[in-house]
Amino acid sequence: MSNSAFASVSIVAAAMLLSFAAAAAENGSCVLDGKKIQWVDGVAYHVPDHSNSTIQDLGIALTAEAIDRAKVDASTDIDETMIFHTFADRFVFKIKTGDVHEIYANISGTNINNNGTDPIGTLKLTSNDAKHVAGTFEYLGTATNKLACDLKFDVPLVR
Repeated sequence: MSNSAFASVSIVAAAMLLSFAAAAAENGSCVLDGKKIQWVDGVAYHVPDHSNSTIQDLGIALTAEAIDRAKVDASTDIDETMIFHTFADRFVFKIKTGDVHEIYANISGTNINNNGTDPIGTLKLTSNDAKHVAGTFEYLGTATNKLACDLKFDVPLVR
């Protein structure tokens, strides 16, 4: 194989690897007002339920940029940090008794909060262990919020 042919094959192989690595880091996307936001990083964490502190909810936070893990680790209230203070674009959902009952989103400055006693969206967990949480979640919004999300996530459990 000539040097130029080898260089061409190497460039194609490198591009395929970079494309695969980028796809592996993605956790799905949401669309709001026609704007698609790709979630590239995320964490899972346990947090006391708002109505019954003896129950632990599972929070999943996805972000459009890399998460500063040192900031998350140093946080005394990870839920507060992930929902309100950490990232410009983020999507957080809470799992209670196998279903999603709360979502919080901030996308391009638009805040969306949806919670209640009935399940929200469609959740399927494929893994939930001491190291990570993986699964899918589909959310189609409501009459008042036109947010639509199709998530496939695999994130580390940090607390």
